[in-house]
Amino acid sequence: DMPCANCESMTVLKTMGPVEWEWQGPDGRDYYIYDFPFVDIDGSTLIMEMGIDITERKLAEKAFREASAYNRNLIEASLDPLVTIGPDGTITDVNAATEFVTGYSREELIGTDFSDYFTAPDNARAGYQQAFQEGSVRDYALEIRHRDGHITPVLYNASVYRDDIGNVTGVFAVARDISKLKQAEMELQKHWELLQVT
Repeated sequence: DMPCANCESMTVLKTMGPVEWEWQGPDGRDYYIYDFPFVDIDGSTLIMEMGIDITERKLAEKAFREASAYNRNLIEASLDPLVTIGPDGTITDVNAATEFVTGYSREELIGTDFSDYFTAPDNARAGYQQAFQEGSVRDYALEIRHRDGHITPVLYNASVYRDDIGNVTGVFAVARDISKLKQAEMELQKHWELLQVT
């Protein structure tokens, strides 16, 4: 029998080369098909075809894409700067709030040293290293330096995240802008000093 005119098996006969393609069977399952040409002992050209059921893999890929999109939406919904940091201290992901507070794009930030964006890089490095060692840090005070020089005081909360088998693969860090709190403290200090003078 000749293969169907509209399926990839026909390509094998036209090119006499192997072809790989995906096909959904009448059972609704997905298959990865390998077609190879070969010549029978009587000289006729035949196609050897092997199919691998990839239905579960396709479902897993779809679930992963949906989970990734959901996580990205959660990250971007936050008004607080969010950063993920690899074990070597490099930034692996950021949200739009981080781009805003630093003045750098996501593409510029990813792969660079997390500690480079602070007025005290050594303190920033110590903070994420503490998170890796202890599992988390709470209310860790730092100051983010924007590329234009503007300083934003923040409190960082960070915790490790793990892969499927429990190995620590990075730190997830959230910065809370405390500029208004600092300003209120300064105002309060001024009033207190005025009260002391009178």
